[in-house]
Amino acid sequence: MQRGCAPVAVAPQALPLRLPSHVKAVLPHRSIGFIRAMRRRPDSRSLGACRASSSTASEALEVAQPLQPDAFMQERMDFLREDLKHLFDEQGIDKSAYEDRVKFRDPLTKYDTVWGYTFNIQFLRRIFGPDFILHDLRQSGKYEITSRWTMSMKLTFNQISPLRKWWDPELVFTGVSIMGLNPETGKFKYHIDYWDAIKNQEYLSFEAVKHLFGQLTTLAQAPRGLEQPDYTIMRKFADCEVRRYDPFLVAETDADAATNDSKGSGGGGDGRKSAFRTLARYIFGEGNDRREKLGMSTPVFTSETGRMQFVVGKADKAVESLPKPLEEGVDLVQKPGGYFAAVTFSGMADEERAQQEAARLRAALPKHNLKPRSGQYIVARYNDPGTKPIFRRNDVLIELEDFKLW
Repeated sequence: MQRGCAPVAVAPQALPLRLPSHVKAVLPHRSIGFIRAMRRRPDSRSLGACRASSSTASEALEVAQPLQPDAFMQERMDFLREDLKHLFDEQGIDKSAYEDRVKFRDPLTKYDTVWGYTFNIQFLRRIFGPDFILHDLRQSGKYEITSRWTMSMKLTFNQISPLRKWWDPELVFTGVSIMGLNPETGKFKYHIDYWDAIKNQEYLSFEAVKHLFGQLTTLAQAPRGLEQPDYTIMRKFADCEVRRYDPFLVAETDADAATNDSKGSGGGGDGRKSAFRTLARYIFGEGNDRREKLGMSTPVFTSETGRMQFVVGKADKAVESLPKPLEEGVDLVQKPGGYFAAVTFSGMADEERAQQEAARLRAALPKHNLKPRSGQYIVARYNDPGTKPIFRRNDVLIELEDFKLW
């Protein structure tokens, strides 16, 4: 989330008319046009009378060499780190830190007063109950701070609605916020949001509306109440997302049958030696030395080479605490987590569909400067075979070699 414009830190004449290609690659085209417009019309007062906001937005999105904060800016950054923890809770943000005429813009919302700014926050809180994660802050201009964040939310009324059984969408947005300060008052004067998933950041652009409704209309969902690996969506693009997985434990074995039968949630055929049935015996107690029944979990992971994995715990458990498998070929492994690119799709996750989605994901990686570690993909199937295809959630994941937040 982002904020409006501070006093001019860079004169319009200092803005380059020809932007470097690596800046244009990450800067929304609306911002590039705004920079050029400021060059042509130095007296323009658009976007909150802040001529420098678009230039510093490009700096914030490029962030090759962030500025070293002075005492004033460091104090403001420390304040934001604490204040944004309360963005959507009962306490709320400190309104006294914002100018009365603070300008807020994002692709779906715009306000020009602190009342409108806080009204929007409370509206989101009551209707969607957002979970806001602040990843990092940097000084991106003389009186400007850029933050990178993830916001996920669900419709609050739907959590007690009978519709939830079939429709319970999660909306996820990632992006940067450009927040400008008035050095005379020390208050924030503007907040401008840019989403990673769209190029046209203009208010109510078709891309923005499409991105919102595309998430609202999805029916695929993971079953509730089952243990899953924890992950955070670091970047959400239109064609894929980047997740940071926490470590977790799996029971795994090689698939000695097709990775997915025609009924397909991850079951590997009907034979007793199939990977799915072997792992099922382990978690149901028949296949472990304690005859201990472990909790159900999701998803079932299957690698491109046919290695199948059931999630059996999170990082707070040690592998040694789990019952030992009785069958040969079943291994208990702690997965280290890490960064993965992912696409989600509904329907049947058979081998042909998984390969199609993997090809789509591989094609998306270079667009976002993402490098695969090996290029091999993993399929995650979340639902049991009795779930209708339209409600099934499936992922294809590719581990990344490296990921840079900025």
